[in-house]
Amino acid sequence: MTKQPLGTNPSKSVAHPPWVNPCNLPIYISPTKESQPSVRDIYEKITRRASTTKGLSENIRQQFIKFLGDEDFESGVIDLRLEWLPEVQAIIEEFEQFEEPDALRKSFKYLQYFAVGLEQINLDQVLHDGSLIDEFREIEDHLRQLLCELQLGMWYREISPEDHIGQEIMAQEYRDISDDSRRLIRDYLLVRDLSQLVDQIKSLFLRLDSSIETTTL
Repeated sequence: MTKQPLGTNPSKSVAHPPWVNPCNLPIYISPTKESQPSVRDIYEKITRRASTTKGLSENIRQQFIKFLGDEDFESGVIDLRLEWLPEVQAIIEEFEQFEEPDALRKSFKYLQYFAVGLEQINLDQVLHDGSLIDEFREIEDHLRQLLCELQLGMWYREISPEDHIGQEIMAQEYRDISDDSRRLIRDYLLVRDLSQLVDQIKSLFLRLDSSIETTTL
């Protein structure tokens, strides 16, 4: 059984952003049964990557607070969000109902939104001599690794992804920000929501992993 990425023609060479095929998988070739890891291994790798990404995002969030020196900052922006990102609080109940196919598909798709934003943040860190260049590069790298584990999970389990998220979801008004304080708030909101999302993904795959234990007892 061959596989085709959604919306592409296998006879054409198309350059994709890194979050579309983060593992550089041979998409038109199915994995052999001998090469497939266990379902538990797939879930454990996803939860481990999600945990690492959570820790890195929390570290950056704390650095924002320390830099600002304002104890009321977080409470002041608690109701603010970037409208083009998934609303994490609104999808928590959705996550609680997911089984494997939607767990892999939705986690992969939602994280792609954040990959788009991190690409721009890393560019701005360079252009504006940001103080968190290394930290944002590291979290972008680990997010890509988490996306890779989710992509591998879909590939091994023969689950087709949803339509991929493109750079156009982040409008120019969120990219071309000359004001340092506005750019800082944008970056903080993205990191805050990413931390919440990867925490939900970790909990989701821990639940799926525990259901394997239940069914094998």
